[in-house]
Amino acid sequence: MKTVSQSRKSEGLLYSSFNKEGWDTYWTLTFWENKDAMKEYRNNGSHLKAVKVSRIYF
Repeated sequence: MKTVSQSRKSEGLLYSSFNKEGWDTYWTLTFWENKDAMKEYRNNGSHLKAVKVSRIYF
């Protein structure tokens, strides 16, 4: 949920959707103004922390 909040506050976000599948699987879809805006979101904050944690499980 923190990554959803982060994305909605991010500059350059045009659209986002969020779906929950099961108790620990979440799907997001985002559209950005440009690649730099997407990378700024992807490489910072809650999203970066979530990616690092999820790598443990794969």
